[in-house]
Formats: sequence, structure tokens, C-alpha cells
Amino acid sequence: MLKMIIVDDEKIIRETIYSIIDWSSLGIEVVAVCKDGIEAFDSIVDEYPDIVMTDIKMPGLSGLELIQKVQEAELTMEFVILSGYGEFEFAQTAMKYGVKHYLLKPSDEKEIIQVMQACIITCQEKIAARVDNLMIELFVTEECAEKNIQRKFFTQLSNQQDVSLAKTQMIKMLMEAAKKEIYSLNKVQIAEDIMAINSCDNMDMLIPCAEKIMTRIFSVEPQHKYLDCVEKVMEYVGAHLSDNNLSLKWIAENVLFMNADYVSKQFVRQTGSKFSTYLTDLRIQAAKTLLLEAGLESPYLVAEKVGFGNNPQYFSQIFKKYTKMSPSAYIKMMTEG
Repeated sequence: MLKMIIVDDEKIIRETIYSIIDWSSLGIEVVAVCKDGIEAFDSIVDEYPDIVMTDIKMPGLSGLELIQKVQEAELTMEFVILSGYGEFEFAQTAMKYGVKHYLLKPSDEKEIIQVMQACIITCQEKIAARVDNLMIELFVTEECAEKNIQRKFFTQLSNQQDVSLAKTQMIKMLMEAAKKEIYSLNKVQIAEDIMAINSCDNMDMLIPCAEKIMTRIFSVEPQHKYLDCVEKVMEYVGAHLSDNNLSLKWIAENVLFMNADYVSKQFVRQTGSKFSTYLTDLRIQAAKTLLLEAGLESPYLVAEKVGFGNNPQYFSQIFKKYTKMSPSAYIKMMTEG
């Protein structure tokens, strides 16, 4: 199923949207309902949804700022904009960010479903295209594809929500490999692999099946190094804390070459904390030290060094949310206490 987050600062609107639609019948799981852009970004980092339905005008971090922040973090997802009659200019700006889907408040059930059906099609096309493009890279030469390409193909395949599509793509990959003499696949093994793929009823069954097949074809080492993955995430975060685009999804796919869903679950299980909470806590602790060293003369420097870019206002909002005091109040308390 596709994952979705609903964001609106008006409680009645976000709860109505959540409850009025039978989301599971559309193949959508609502993984978070957020009251503002700050909360939404944390949920996006934790859940990396396929779809975000967001209001435009919100306190703290507006819908437009949320979209921009997601794009800067290189997280790919579809946005559905919720806008009032007097906010069309804001919606036009959102379209410039590549947002294609738009709902005018108030929207009824039929209007929401129509927009979501269009959004679902867009999501499915994007996922399928990524897998297909990587498949071309796998077999573009007579040589065995690079390990990174093999792993990226597996990662993107395992990120699919549509098991039928993933099975079709896996079988297509198998048949393409069979055409290459370098892989020396026999017909009996190919037939057994196809039967194994077709017997998978969901992605939880297909992922280990696909990994086993790809390991045999490409001699790829299994990527599920479960005992080490969380430690490697922490090491990477510690070394790149100033990077304001850090996300568990990016680290899992580009550093660990592992399934992001799996790494996320293991991170929570082993640390007892979601990645966004862990990351923010780490940044706040670093900020406390830097604030006492740099003082208020360098708010931009502190914000940048702890991964909030050149946005001291956003940094101040997050700092106050987690410490219950502003950076200036914290400095005053520490220096005068």
C-alpha cells in the first residue's frame, strides 16, 4: 500500500479527511496526521511517505516551506495541496515546485477520491519507472553490472507497494538475465524461480525471495546486516550532523544499500526512538554547546553547524519545542545561573 501523511493546522479538517475516506480501499495507509509543517517534516523523515496532503498556510512551517524543505532533502513524493478560496496565489507557487494535485477547501468525499486516484497513478508510474530504468542499467553491457546498480535495483524493487507489479518486474529481470551468457542460468532454475516469485502474496514474501534470486544470479552479498545497520546509521549521522538534508531513507539506500523500511524498524527497535527524534535530540544537544560558545552573535553559524541550514528562525522554533525555551533564554539561564 502507498503511505500518506495528512497535514492541516485545523483539527476538524485533518480529522475529517482522515475519517471520511476508506483509505485502505484506495490502497493507501495514512501513517500520520499532523498539525503543522514541523511535525509533518519529522513524520516524513520517519515514514518517507509516497503522498503528503498538506494545507498551505500553517504556523511554524508553511505548506510551501515544507515542500521546499522536502525537495532540498532530495526526498521524492507526491504532494496534494489543500487551499482555501483566498490562497490561489500560494497554490500557484506550489505548482512551480512541481505539485500537480490540488484540492480546494471545503472538498467533499467524491472530490478527494478523484484527486487521490490521479495521485496514486502518478506514484505508481514513478516507482515503476525507477525500477525499469535500473533494469536497463543492469543489462546495458555484456559485463556483470556494478554492485551498486544491483543493490539499487533490489532496494527500489523492495520499496514497491504493488506486489503484482513488483513480481512482473522481477520476472522480467530474471528473463533478461537469462539472455546473457555471463550469468549461465539453466531453464529448470529459471522455471523454479518464476514459480517462487508467483507464489508470493505480498511484499514481505517477495523481498527475501527476490534477494535470494539476485544473490544467486549476481553473487551479491546479502544486504541485511541487521546487527550493524543501526550503528552505521549513527556513525554517519554523527559525521554529517551539519547536513540539513539528512534522512534515514537516504542513508539506508545510498550508504547502507538496504531496504529503508527494514532499517527504520530496526532503528526504533534497537534505540527505542524514531530516527527524527534521535536526529533532533542530537542536534539540540550540539546546539546547546555551540550556543554557549558562539552566543547570539552567530545564530546563523549555530543553525548551520547543527543541520538547520541558514534558517535560524526554524532552528529557534525547534529548539523551543524540545527545550521549552528560546535559544536566548537558554543562554541567559546558563550564563546567569
